[in-house]
Amino acid sequence: MAVVTMKSMPKKHDQIRYSLVSEGALVIHHSRGELKTLNPVGGFILDLADGTRTVQEIAERVMAAFRVEKAEAEADTLAFLEDLLKHDIIEV
Repeated sequence: MAVVTMKSMPKKHDQIRYSLVSEGALVIHHSRGELKTLNPVGGFILDLADGTRTVQEIAERVMAAFRVEKAEAEADTLAFLEDLLKHDIIEV
């Protein structure tokens, strides 16, 4: 099983489609027929998970955009991406 680290470069699973909305994001996993909703921070993180940024870089963007401390941004971003990985929404 893959593990998310601060150096991982997460990207959305190819079966995922999503839309950013004012309340966050709507995520559809086509092969599973599942719908997941994300809050605004979750939508922000998912949008940045495009395979070109490390988790560290995404956490830095979260820190700047939502004005949270570095340690909190890193821990929360890592935990959130681990959850997305478990649900096959991202790959690393």
